[in-house]
Amino acid sequence: PLDGVEPVMKAAAPLAAAPDEAWKDSLVADSNVWTVTLERRVEGDEFGFAHVNGRLAFERSAGNVLSGPEELIVSKIRDDGGLLQVWNSLHPEARVAEHDHIRNVNGKCTITDMQAALQEPKICMTIHRYPDEFTVALPRGPLGFHYQP
Repeated sequence: PLDGVEPVMKAAAPLAAAPDEAWKDSLVADSNVWTVTLERRVEGDEFGFAHVNGRLAFERSAGNVLSGPEELIVSKIRDDGGLLQVWNSLHPEARVAEHDHIRNVNGKCTITDMQAALQEPKICMTIHRYPDEFTVALPRGPLGFHYQP
């Protein structure tokens, strides 16, 4: 989560948000999974986003009867020049949005390890976005869905 320190934009910050074009290799046609690499290169650079524990959020919404996934959820993206905002402006086709899911950070995939990895100066995150709408086929019959008005 953000520590309340306001980032200072330096000329190097946009380069820090886009060190290479390797993220394009992670895009798959019709996929909602991609990678984002951010790097703090100068004093004052901040990643510029807050997150919540995805497992706890899921378990609360499921009435604490189901175990949630090991992921973080982007809860806020600062609009004051953080590195994620710079990434989004440089990569509109791989833009990170609030409610996107972070599946791993620097190869770490448990919540505790991902949160620790977010303290490192360079992070590579796998982002997953669920579709707003999807279709579910419910077949009729003895093994399918039965609706009775």
